[in-house]
Amino acid sequence: NNANIRFIGVRSSKLNPELRKNTFILLLKMISSNRLLVSRISALRPSIIGFSQKRTLTIGEELAKKEKVEEDRYIRQKEVERMESKRKAKEASNLKLMLEAQTAIAKVESELQESKEAAATIELQMILSSTRDKLSPQGLKNLVVWKLNNQ
Repeated sequence: NNANIRFIGVRSSKLNPELRKNTFILLLKMISSNRLLVSRISALRPSIIGFSQKRTLTIGEELAKKEKVEEDRYIRQKEVERMESKRKAKEASNLKLMLEAQTAIAKVESELQESKEAAATIELQMILSSTRDKLSPQGLKNLVVWKLNNQ
């Protein structure tokens, strides 16, 4: 188009005025038709772009909502897992404390039983020495067990 305009412009000085007028009108029509075409395209473009942008925004919004739901679900799942691990850790520590307490109680009970047996053995030895009777160590042990079971 620009080459034709220059060509026409150079030649237009040699042409008669009527032809120059017709050439000028033709150029104006070409320019106005180009402007009209450009304006129509630009007028159509925003609506098409607007529609596609709106559509992508709605898809984007839907994806954002789904992503938010998935994030919330993931966060809730992680919270449940964290609470579960805390609960298991607490149960394990409670179980450990209970086992330690039971071990301590069993140790104290066995020490108490040993002290009772020692006291009963001393008491029986004193009685046997006062009566000048003698027993074997196994017999003495059997008497201590019998005495403690009857109390």
